[in-house]
Amino acid sequence: MVKYYCPYCSFRYQFHKIKGNGKLICVHCGEHLIKQQLINSKRLIGVVVAFAFLAPLVLMIIFVINDITKEKLPINSESLVQLYLDK
Repeated sequence: MVKYYCPYCSFRYQFHKIKGNGKLICVHCGEHLIKQQLINSKRLIGVVVAFAFLAPLVLMIIFVINDITKEKLPINSESLVQLYLDK
């Protein structure tokens, strides 16, 4: 769905109607509505900045979870002897 907006009215109170020629107009001020782009430069920059800040956090959580799930055996001579005798 394509979104339209009135550049002069507040975003909270935007209502539109269709004129006889098929164009959308604002109910409050009577101006023609402008088509809103799906991706603009501000949104793109915001996504890149958010990814730059969140990527290290996500990677750190993944590495911590992998480190916790791995079973670490203590390295000492008694445990090595027990492992050798069990085989």
